[in-house]
Amino acid sequence: MSKWTPAELAAALETVNRKAAVDAEFKKKALLQPREALQEACGREVPPGPVLEVFDFDLYYDTAPLAPPPTKAERLKARLEKIGALIFPELAGSGG
Repeated sequence: MSKWTPAELAAALETVNRKAAVDAEFKKKALLQPREALQEACGREVPPGPVLEVFDFDLYYDTAPLAPPPTKAERLKARLEKIGALIFPELAGSGG
């Protein structure tokens, strides 16, 4: 078993990152067993040494569902309301 160069390690970690981004099972393995995940992704034995720590930064992002895009009818209504406000400014915002 040979030691990895810094370039080999960087490439291996990038491989793990890419694979974890598209494979949920592999991502779980990388979080729980990083050494085994690295070995699986690269097909090469990982030399002994410090244990890798893998973080799931997706957990720290606030997410909110997006509203669906407006329908054709909703877009038309909004345009007509803008036009109406230009023609009849005294009625703008009255809702009717």
